[in-house]
Amino acid sequence: MFSILIRQHMKRTITILNSTILCLLCMLFTACPGGDDSDDPQPNPPIPVDNTGGGTNNDDELTNYVALDNSWPSLYSNGKYTHQIFLRYGVSKGHYSYGINEFGVCVRTPDGTVTNKTGQQLNNSYISNETINGKSMKYFYSFIFNDNKQDFGAMLYITSTMKTITVECVRHYYNQKSNKYVTGGTETFTYTPKEIANK
Repeated sequence: MFSILIRQHMKRTITILNSTILCLLCMLFTACPGGDDSDDPQPNPPIPVDNTGGGTNNDDELTNYVALDNSWPSLYSNGKYTHQIFLRYGVSKGHYSYGINEFGVCVRTPDGTVTNKTGQQLNNSYISNETINGKSMKYFYSFIFNDNKQDFGAMLYITSTMKTITVECVRHYYNQKSNKYVTGGTETFTYTPKEIANK
């Protein structure tokens, strides 16, 4: 009920991230060589939140991330895969003081169907239907109640005839001080399961 009341008072708006800061961060992260040979997916380089939201924290170091974890096997039956993907997302410290009390990621795939039902999934993980940039997406989100660094996660289920799929993810968050939603750009992931299990 709490999440429903909060979401009823929220208005949508789209804000473009500061391209200069984004460009600098891209140069920073591409200049740093990675030393991890692990096959596990790593979080994407973080991007800055929109600092025009009216918060009191003007720290440009606020960052967030989205990543897909393929530790769970995909199930195969009758020519179709059910991909069980752990969707990881989180924020650095300081978001709550800035005004951000909800953060998540909108997901869709052109290669299949996201089959998650709406509602609460894990302790602090919720799912709703959203339309982002004219596309129907599943929105996985969590609420932020303090300034600590926080990591969230939810199981993402996708049915497809394809073993390797493309997953589109869009960061989406709400700033209670400016009373608006902010939507980031689309990131495209290529997802391949490590293991296939028969149903």
